[in-house]
Amino acid sequence: MLIQRVNRTDAEKVFIVVHNVEESTITTGMGARFVGGPDTEAVSNDGISVIKHATGTAGDINFCGVASQDIVADGYGLVQCWGYVNSIAFSFEADKTVGTEDFATGGSVLITGGLAGTWTSGRDIGTANSWLDNVTHRQYLMLWDTVNISSTAQFANWGVGFVRAL
Repeated sequence: MLIQRVNRTDAEKVFIVVHNVEESTITTGMGARFVGGPDTEAVSNDGISVIKHATGTAGDINFCGVASQDIVADGYGLVQCWGYVNSIAFSFEADKTVGTEDFATGGSVLITGGLAGTWTSGRDIGTANSWLDNVTHRQYLMLWDTVNISSTAQFANWGVGFVRAL
């Protein structure tokens, strides 16, 4: 675990070293989750094996943070698990702008996008896989900017925010 020294000018950040057992690169800004648990698609022999974050209970419970660098398949790299995040990768969603508005209804707490590892619009309170569920699990990613994700590209845009996955 890498913990930034406290200073007066930079936001506090915490990073962990992970092993990417995904068959493809986990790109900077993508969410990562530990393997195992409710979904046993892979077994972690080292306790640091991760794959791209995806929709579902295992994704939410095992969410470990946001990649702070590209992590190649079967490679090791840094994932930010606490603090201000400089880059959050968003997935395309038609006619959609996400932002910090509607915080009371979970608008700034993100859900998994259509492409594994990416993020999209905010969660609702009181529904399955909701904002309230994520806060209960204590791991979430919150957007601190307004981002238009209506582009036709796979990665529509990037934003900044706060990750809490300790």
